[in-house]
Amino acid sequence: METANPLGTEKVSKLLVKFSVPAVIGMVVNALYNIIDRIYIGNAPELGANGIGGITIGFPIMIILLSFGILFGTGGATLFSINLGKGKTEDAKDALGNAFSLLLIIGILIMVLGQIFLSPLLRLFGASETILPYATEYMRTIFFGSIFQVVSMGMNNFLRADGQPKLAMITMFMGAGVNIVLDPIFIYGFKMGMMGAALATILSQCLSMIWILSYFLGKRANNKLQLKYMKLKPRVMLRITTLGLPGFLMQLSNSLLTAILNRSLMTYGGDIAVSGMGIVNSVQTMLLMPLMGINQGVQPIISFNYGAQKYDRVKTAERLAIIAATAIVLVGWLLTRLFPVQIVSLFNREPELVRFGSKALVSWFWFLPVIGFQVLAANFFQAIGRSTSAMVLTLSRQVVLLIPAIFIFPRLWGMSGLLYAAPFADALSALITGIWFWFGMKHLSNGKLNTGDAIPTIKKIKRRMFMISHVTVRTARLHETVEFYQWFLDRPIAMELQTPVGKIVFLGTNDAKFELIGDEKAEKISARGLTLGVPVDDLDKKLAMLESKGIPHSDIMSPMPQVRFAFFNDLNGCEIQLCEGTV
Repeated sequence: METANPLGTEKVSKLLVKFSVPAVIGMVVNALYNIIDRIYIGNAPELGANGIGGITIGFPIMIILLSFGILFGTGGATLFSINLGKGKTEDAKDALGNAFSLLLIIGILIMVLGQIFLSPLLRLFGASETILPYATEYMRTIFFGSIFQVVSMGMNNFLRADGQPKLAMITMFMGAGVNIVLDPIFIYGFKMGMMGAALATILSQCLSMIWILSYFLGKRANNKLQLKYMKLKPRVMLRITTLGLPGFLMQLSNSLLTAILNRSLMTYGGDIAVSGMGIVNSVQTMLLMPLMGINQGVQPIISFNYGAQKYDRVKTAERLAIIAATAIVLVGWLLTRLFPVQIVSLFNREPELVRFGSKALVSWFWFLPVIGFQVLAANFFQAIGRSTSAMVLTLSRQVVLLIPAIFIFPRLWGMSGLLYAAPFADALSALITGIWFWFGMKHLSNGKLNTGDAIPTIKKIKRRMFMISHVTVRTARLHETVEFYQWFLDRPIAMELQTPVGKIVFLGTNDAKFELIGDEKAEKISARGLTLGVPVDDLDKKLAMLESKGIPHSDIMSPMPQVRFAFFNDLNGCEIQLCEGTV
């Protein structure tokens, strides 16, 4: 029940700290996977700058692995939380099981394809003849362990959604801790070079995956991973994929962006520019991972309360998350202003690399402070199920603005233009997101924000259907409360459509089938659920009780200021939820 879940009752600020702080710490620690590899490799005499370049070339491919974990992990966890908020426990378990199956399948597929197409893939992502051997040695091992990375990253989202943010943090700590310990052992002790760094990474991810699965298969889980829920269902798969698509496309576009950037760096600055930007990417990852942690922490809070229609709690959670994210990136931005040389020198002390890396660090991060708002505001729409809006806003920075700038700016201003492409995209995407977010908050305040971008209010039915002068609903069976439902639906529909409406017969079940007959043609409609302030299953009992006392049906309508009902409308594939009409 909703009242038993702290997501819907506990103080929002306390929940945000409880869920986000462990996620932030976990994401920062998780970011150390790649950063520590670069520090150890950059300071290894036999690897140095070329070793950093090899990881930099492989980095966009690793982002692709991460993106699939986000696609099915974040998408599944969002659907999981929304269903829990609505009290649909079975649907929530379907989301958990289907997401796990999808993560397993994609992890195995990536492992096989990565081994087959490794060399052409690395060349496509910008590897020169000098860097190619380093990148090949590293990524071949990473691909062998791709299933560990995909499953552990994806399922960690469900730990938070299942009310275990601390366990999610411990999972990331455990993985990063093992990686930190194994890196110097394999790289320096066993002289395994690039393969040693990769082996340390995949072993740590394997341990994280085992830890997560032990939770969901054990007694501690509030919602266990069970075989019957792992059977793939097209409807659940589609919803998971739709909800996870914004985050997936953001990471995929980030991978594409990094590949394009590497090729441009090679053209305008050579191998040293690629290695220098690899250091900048490591710093950027360290600065932006806390934002991902805040986003992961606030997501179940927003999703649950949105599903429970507690919109004030949704707005409070989002506001606090944006403030926290902005504060974090502002501190990071100040550090890059004050200590650029010292930051770059942590990775490598070659004078040419330090000189280029310091300049790149300062230039690339000019508008970093606005990124906190842009990321959290864009992902807000994903948390409430508006995946299209989230996808558009998420892609606005990397795809719509930054990639074209990377092509155009260096042609006009050389390497400096290339480095200032990021501030341009950061500022403009934040402005676009701000406008979109303002309208979203305004609609949420009015209670008019729908749970999907393709979900119109009842007023939009008028534009999608032919003008209806007479409506008849034919039910599969009659019911003694037919007149009640007729009175219930007749008036609001007539008011909204502004057209004469005939007799409407509605069956108060969770999945009543009926036909809507208009002047032009007939369309089949399926109604799902009917909220009258009491559960649908209890409605007949309440009506029977009133009838036994001699109370007419119309009497129970008088204390209700609003009518809410939900349709699934096959016409043009549009879905209508929480349509309102005044009684």
